[in-house]
Amino acid sequence: MIFKLLPARENLAVELIPNTDALTVPRAEPIFKSLGRKFGKNANAVADVIRHLTPEQIRQLEANGTLALTLSGETVTLNPDDVRVKAEQAPGLAISTEGEWTVALDTNLDEALINEGLVREFVNRVQNMRKDAGFEVVDHIRIYYETSELPHHALQHSVAYVKNETLAETLERNGVTRPHAPREEWEISGDKTIIYIERI
Repeated sequence: MIFKLLPARENLAVELIPNTDALTVPRAEPIFKSLGRKFGKNANAVADVIRHLTPEQIRQLEANGTLALTLSGETVTLNPDDVRVKAEQAPGLAISTEGEWTVALDTNLDEALINEGLVREFVNRVQNMRKDAGFEVVDHIRIYYETSELPHHALQHSVAYVKNETLAETLERNGVTRPHAPREEWEISGDKTIIYIERI
């Protein structure tokens, strides 16, 4: 039984797939014993070509039993005796197999997931700032921040969530420095973000 877990904003979507072909990519390795007999002094050059075969070329070799390639202006023909094919984990997947069960987790991050992670990190920073500043759990605050467009875009789409989690009455992008407010500076995606919080 093979499952592929797809990322979703609130939970995981599960897709049942018939086999592991979609979870792996083939990679070709040269079999020098065969190459030496067939290609002699050109065996190393052919071996390098084999290492760089695309998944489509490898599948063509497996399906047809031969694969014709051009090397230094000459046509060379490979067959399955020349190539050892290994299945490797496809990019963006984390795969685990136990008995008859195989589970693949899609680790690719789309824009929604990236923004969600950014907003959660922002909330975590504010919560830590509240604690470090000695604010009471029930204290309401104002949040001001300075940042670039990517974090700002994510925060503007999650204003209600940020306010609810931090007891913030306001969440404003404001470049005015507040020297007496607790302040923290951090980076995300290489961009500097500065957070100020004020107790109301």
